[in-house]
Amino acid sequence: MTNSQSRLKNRRWWGLLFLTLAVISGVYSFSNVSSSVRHKHLLDCPIAGTVSGEYRLTASAYRADGTDNILKSRLNSSNVVYYLLEEEALIDGKWVAKLPVSESVDYLLKDDSGEVFVVNGRVINAFSREVIRGDSRRREAMLMVGEPAVAVGQIQLGEEGTRTFSGEITPSRFHTSSGETLLTIANYAVYINIFFCVVTIAADYRSSRYGRGIQTIVCMLTTYILILCYQLCLYREGQRPLFEQYNSLRSQLITKERSLPRGEWIIGVDAYNEHVSDINSEARSFPMNLSVAIFDLQVPQEIER
Repeated sequence: MTNSQSRLKNRRWWGLLFLTLAVISGVYSFSNVSSSVRHKHLLDCPIAGTVSGEYRLTASAYRADGTDNILKSRLNSSNVVYYLLEEEALIDGKWVAKLPVSESVDYLLKDDSGEVFVVNGRVINAFSREVIRGDSRRREAMLMVGEPAVAVGQIQLGEEGTRTFSGEITPSRFHTSSGETLLTIANYAVYINIFFCVVTIAADYRSSRYGRGIQTIVCMLTTYILILCYQLCLYREGQRPLFEQYNSLRSQLITKERSLPRGEWIIGVDAYNEHVSDINSEARSFPMNLSVAIFDLQVPQEIER
């Protein structure tokens, strides 16, 4: 009897452990799914086709004044529109940071279709190699004139057709597509721990009448239902902000049909429709279509032109 009670207690502790791991993994997934979905489906569009909203642009940086004046970076004297120099000094065997030095000029981003003025750009992930000379250690982030970059942020389209950009800018040579490895691992951790939690709980309720076969079927069915509910809620959490963003862009594009030059409007609509087609294809597959129906998600629709 003592051994039986000990095994029962141990199983309950194991069940609690699996449940805790599933909850922790689920919390991580719900916290990060929105940004992951945003990165995957963020609207890539030529500058000329943008309206007010969030976009991902691929363009090159140039001085806004159009002059040939030169702003030199500190480490290698490159012609830049922005640089940030970080320096540390070795004092008593420890590296002590000095005040960073930064300088920039007004600049814009330009591609083959148009240009956008940067009003609040944050250059990120742009540090080059570290240089150590004597008791000094320095590294520099910079955005060079004419350098291709990936910009993610908000576009504002003015009444006169001028565009401004606010957001993050990463030189293309440093840009990498953020992977979803951790999110995928977290999702699988949820599935696996839900399964073992159900199995552990079911072990306390064996039925001599129905046997292990029925118990296995019930465990598998319960696990499937719990995982399905998790997937439905996770899809809603990730897609609802994205759908709102795309529906807002759709309204903007429809409103601007007559005020934008026809060619620019078509560029914007084509880029929008291409992304929306992928979103709709995903939303029609199972179990995403079930989540759309249950939570009444407003899937964005293509624009006719």
